[in-house]
Amino acid sequence: MLTAFTASLLLITISELGDKTFFIAAILAMRHSRRWVFVGAASALATMTVLSVLMGQAATFLPPQVLKWAEVELFLLFGIKLLTGGTDSDYAEPDHNCVGAAFLKENRPPSFHHSPRRLHLRDAARRNCRAGHP
Repeated sequence: MLTAFTASLLLITISELGDKTFFIAAILAMRHSRRWVFVGAASALATMTVLSVLMGQAATFLPPQVLKWAEVELFLLFGIKLLTGGTDSDYAEPDHNCVGAAFLKENRPPSFHHSPRRLHLRDAARRNCRAGHP
């Protein structure tokens, strides 16, 4: 039991670092109460974990050969989706400096209002946005 706990703790922690969920929680924590962002993110992770465990338990009722081919197909499907998702032309690429300037201007937490580093980053982003530099 401890081995399964340790393995799942390490694998999920390592795989979640740098994931979209990680960045979403960090951005939300900049704008809202860290306590409530933590509660929301932890609740979402707990819900997804329960669903994953239930699906894993339900999969044990399938014959091993069917399960093997389903694993291969799902792996390929999600791999292809991941590789082709970055080439989707429906979304215009944002100008990150202009987006960053707007974000820093409007959403600075009170603790960073007078931070020299934060003000420097904001001013640099505004200059780049006005100059048309990406």
